[in-house]
Amino acid sequence: MERTISSRCKYILKVLLDSNEPITIGKLEKIVGVSNKTISNDLDLLEHWLASHGGKLIRKPNVGILLEVDNDIKMKLYDLVNTNSYYLPNTPEERQNYILMRLLDLNDYITIQDLADEIYVSKSTINRDLTFIEQWLNTEGLKLIRKPNKGLKVCGSEKNMRSAIASLLSKTITKSEWLEVIEDYNGHVDYYISKEAKDFFSSIDLNIIERSIRKIERKLPYRFSDSAFTALIIHIAIAITRINAKKEIKLFQETIDALKDKPEYKLAKEIIKDLEQEFNIIFPEAEAAYITMHILGGKVQQNLLDENNLDDLIKLNIDNRLFYTCKMMIDKASEILNIELSYDRQLLMGLLLHIHSAINRLLYNLPIKNPFLEEIKKLYPIDFEAALYACDVIKDEYDLEMNEDEIAYIAMHFGAARERYYQKDFEKLKVILVCGSGLGSSQLLASKLRRIFPDLDIVDIVSVIDLKRVLKEKKPNMIITTIPLINYELPTILVNPFLGPNDIEKIKMHINKVSLNDEDKLNIKSGEFKKLIDKRLIFPDMDFKSKEEVIKHMVKSLHENGYVKDGYYKSVMDREKVSPTSYGNIAIPHAFPGYVIESKIALCILKEPIDWDGNKVDIVFMLAIENKRGEVLDEIFDHIYEIIDDKEKINKLKSIKSKEKIVKFLVEVE
Repeated sequence: MERTISSRCKYILKVLLDSNEPITIGKLEKIVGVSNKTISNDLDLLEHWLASHGGKLIRKPNVGILLEVDNDIKMKLYDLVNTNSYYLPNTPEERQNYILMRLLDLNDYITIQDLADEIYVSKSTINRDLTFIEQWLNTEGLKLIRKPNKGLKVCGSEKNMRSAIASLLSKTITKSEWLEVIEDYNGHVDYYISKEAKDFFSSIDLNIIERSIRKIERKLPYRFSDSAFTALIIHIAIAITRINAKKEIKLFQETIDALKDKPEYKLAKEIIKDLEQEFNIIFPEAEAAYITMHILGGKVQQNLLDENNLDDLIKLNIDNRLFYTCKMMIDKASEILNIELSYDRQLLMGLLLHIHSAINRLLYNLPIKNPFLEEIKKLYPIDFEAALYACDVIKDEYDLEMNEDEIAYIAMHFGAARERYYQKDFEKLKVILVCGSGLGSSQLLASKLRRIFPDLDIVDIVSVIDLKRVLKEKKPNMIITTIPLINYELPTILVNPFLGPNDIEKIKMHINKVSLNDEDKLNIKSGEFKKLIDKRLIFPDMDFKSKEEVIKHMVKSLHENGYVKDGYYKSVMDREKVSPTSYGNIAIPHAFPGYVIESKIALCILKEPIDWDGNKVDIVFMLAIENKRGEVLDEIFDHIYEIIDDKEKINKLKSIKSKEKIVKFLVEVE
């Protein structure tokens, strides 16, 4: 059921509330200024929403639309349509986001009763939400102040306030919102800015900001990824809002002076010159430096199909230090993956572009969230480990610590390189790949497509804005996209960025021949996996209270049976500190390289779930795997995921109490 209500739906609701007689769809078309189809879609959403709020939408054929509500509900609906709030929250998550945005947007205190009245919930509900809200604010470097007889207020630095607002607003556009996308592409504001953001910036024309960024982007030697472009729009819009509220950013003068020497500072000043005229405001010097930081830290999207583009990196001021760092990272990853990647120029170029921006983000404390973090850790664990290991080079060279969001982005580059390493040349069907989430994810998807479907020739990887031009130039046979598209004559297949089984089936339906490269894969089900299992390492129906107890018990057994070296426990715990290894109710702990004598897998099944860094875990696979080729590790993980991704198999595994039967189940599972 639709839980949010858009600004346009609010407007339609107001028109219906004000009318004492039925209104036809044709009349609503003229009043609202959208098509018959869009009005019909909005009425469907409004009908579902009203049903959960005590009202009813009546449609009378050949007569029109009217509302059926009592007076109390009608007054509440009038309050809604006359407010500027961008949510009508129902779920806990929506309600918490609403409260957070209200608190971040206010200059003064607000009482719990006022918040409860705004969203029609009890004070006790607000108080429960405040527990989460306070924790979330703490992670953003902010503090929730509670004062008797005054209420609630958020305190912290202006930089952290803006970052918190941006993280709330920079959300991936939902599937339901795609239904409202207009037929002709009108830019990032229409495709990537959420309704919440548009409502929050209702007094700012975001298209003006977009045009200013687009103008300076043409002067850069690269293109922003769609997510980076959108983030820049939002950060600048926040700056305008905060400047108008007399809330200016504060930076050290030495930081400002250092940024003035960078070419991007001149581009930031060009943006500011345009916006000062358009919005009749003055940007202080620190704001120009702050925009410069965001330009420097923006993720890059660039067509990497031509390996010779490496020569263009000189335009990005890639110095020898960064070049050396990326080469060393590739060597480290090659060591973990047990394949030689040093000859992959595409990987080197992708890393140089990404690490160049990532280092700027770390230097200027501009963290980014990776929306695919959990999926990458789960679906590409080998590549994540390679990236984690490779990031030690950045720590040694720059004294900067990569967080797991950044590590996951880097993992996608190694995943793409590994896919390329195994692929072969075939006659290929020409395909355009449309991907808006950035260079690493698009390259990973492209490489995976080439491996699974070797008869596909991915002739270009583009963002939505470049699609029409590239279609004319490349003349492909089909489009594969991670972004919903409409009105394209070519076969167009919408897929998840990580290409799940359903996506693969959809692609199979559009091509005549699929050549899966299985002949080089190891058939671990016929013996390889069995070699990794020792019943002495199987622990069913265990009663532990913490992840430390579980890990200590499993490591002790591995060590006593001669499978791991001294120091393995410490290495496993150090690895957990960098990035927890739990996914849902499963954990797969392991050590850094160098501590395994003989490869084995231990298994612990718990009577009751334990907390594992926020996840309730009751099944633990401990991997003690010595260096193997990447595809061998893939097969091991694939076998494990065949079990843990199937609820029936998980329940079956939990029900078995005999070690021998568990071993048999693990080896024979299909």
